[in-house]
This record gives sequence, structure tokens and C-alpha cells, in this order.
Amino acid sequence: MIYRSEIDGLRALAVISVVIYHFFPQILPSGYLGVDIFFIISGFLITSQLVKYNNKDKWQFLRQFYVRRIKRLFPALFVFLSITTLTLSIVMLQSDFERYFSSLISAKTIWANFYFWLDGGYFGGRNELKPLLHTWSLSVEEQFYLIYPSLILIFVWIYKRFKIRVIYLVATITVVSFATWIFLHSIGGANPAFFLLPARIWQFGLGGFIALLTINFLSKNRIYNNLFLILSLLALTIPL
Repeated sequence: MIYRSEIDGLRALAVISVVIYHFFPQILPSGYLGVDIFFIISGFLITSQLVKYNNKDKWQFLRQFYVRRIKRLFPALFVFLSITTLTLSIVMLQSDFERYFSSLISAKTIWANFYFWLDGGYFGGRNELKPLLHTWSLSVEEQFYLIYPSLILIFVWIYKRFKIRVIYLVATITVVSFATWIFLHSIGGANPAFFLLPARIWQFGLGGFIALLTINFLSKNRIYNNLFLILSLLALTIPL
């Protein structure tokens, strides 16, 4: 892919907002929404890659995709987990370390979002004793990676067979997921809507929709493209 400097700018904005929220929540009370920005960026980038694939062997394409994801995510994750575990084995009480070890297993097996959802949520008490709490978002992203590439390839096949545009299918999934988020939030408070993938897919889908919109329409008109980027940036920054 062509390097996109504005993507790195949005990533920096997301990281800074989350860091400020955790250290100075009174300054930026909605800074945790930086995670949402990351999900949208992921949807944008992954969709941009998938719809432009030239490999006729779909299985080989999927294999290459997952190899790139593993090389990008897992080395840094396992180094972090190893250092954290070694340190906490020295400084934590036995009972606290046993709870930490359960969260470690969940982080390694990409279901940390379920674990921390059942463990009291993101905004609950004693979060200082949950050093892997932030890995919930990585689990959501990895779960998304497991299903989305195959889904896009199915959408491409549907387009070739039935002439239904991929952008319409992605928009449908986005709307359904957003409705799921509203439903979960209304019946169970913020926690299930905050942690679970079905209520988060709409953010990845929104990024995918923007990618498809850019590829199919906006890329042909520079003025509309720049205007859309400005509006998107405002939409991301106003809630912060």
C-alpha cells in the first residue's frame, strides 16, 4: 500500500488521547475513544488491502494476510507479556498474581475482551491490579481479523455473481452491528457493548465503508476527497 501520512497522524491522535485519559481523566474525559479511532483505522486499512488483491488463489492470499498479521502483532505482544509476568511474579501477592495469570491466558488466547467483561469491566474498581486490561482491544481486533478477510472475499464473490456492490454489503453489516451496540447498551449497561466484537464491528465496518467509498467514488475527485477527509477528522476529534 501507498504510505498514508494522515493515517499515522490519526494513530498519534488516538494514542495521545488514550494516554491523557488514563493519567489525567479530568482533562480529557472522553479520551478512551482513541481506541474507537484505532478500530476505524483498522477497518479502513484492512478493507483497502482486501478489495485490491490480485492473487487468484484465495487460500494463498489469506495465508499471506495472516502471516503478516502474526509478524506484526505477536512478537511485541509476547515480549511485553514475558517482561510483565516476570516483574509481577516478584512484586505481586500470590492471590493477585493468580488472578493476573488467568488474564495472561486470556490475552494469549485472544479472548481477553470476554475475560475482562466478566471480571467487572473497564471502568470498574481495582483496575490497578489488572495490568493486562488494555489487551481487551487487541483481542477484539484479532477476532475481527479472523472473520473479516474471508467475509470480504465472500462479498467479492457475491458482487461477481449477483452484481451487489461490496460497499452495500459492508454498510449493511455496519448498520446491523450498530443496532446490536444500541441493544446491548440498553439491556446490559455499557460493559457488553464496550467489550464484545458484535457491538464493535460497526466501527471496523465504518472504516471499511470509508475505504470503499474512497476507492469507488472519492478518489476520482480530489476536491470531494479532501473535503471528506476534513469532515472525517472533525467527526473523530469532536467527541474527544
